[in-house]
Amino acid sequence: MRSIVKRMLKPGVSYRRYVLSAYPLAMLPSLLLAATAYGVANALGVRTEYIGAPEREVSAVETLGMVVIAPVVETLLLAGLLWFLSLLSRNVVFVAVIAALLWASFHASYGALWFFGTVWSFFVFSCAYFAWRRLSFARAFFAAAVPHSLINLTVMLVLWAFEGVA
Repeated sequence: MRSIVKRMLKPGVSYRRYVLSAYPLAMLPSLLLAATAYGVANALGVRTEYIGAPEREVSAVETLGMVVIAPVVETLLLAGLLWFLSLLSRNVVFVAVIAALLWASFHASYGALWFFGTVWSFFVFSCAYFAWRRLSFARAFFAAAVPHSLINLTVMLVLWAFEGVA
């Protein structure tokens, strides 16, 4: 785990490769966490329809919002949060953890189990932002926003496949 975090914060690969590899690095553990949380909740007899993700539209407009607008707005807000938290601590891993917990908590307001699907992703986005911020805000922004957008695109494609287009 420590070596993964170290590689996320001090990339030894090209910017393009880093940004594209951040997508599966964020997505796969997030899926595992979410599936585990749903499985545990179900095993405990919790009715997940009450604490899971709400019904979502899968219209083209909703997809555009989730794939383009949400990652842009949330990454801008994440950058501000990371800046503020960095005033309180110089430990970037600690700051990334706190930011991830806050963002996952925000997402959990839509459905409690969403926390588990987003906490790791936002940790990765935060690390990506920190890894590239010393070079420029633009690089940091896109290093966090592109994997976020790809994750949201994946979710929307799955919804389209299982629900159909509205």
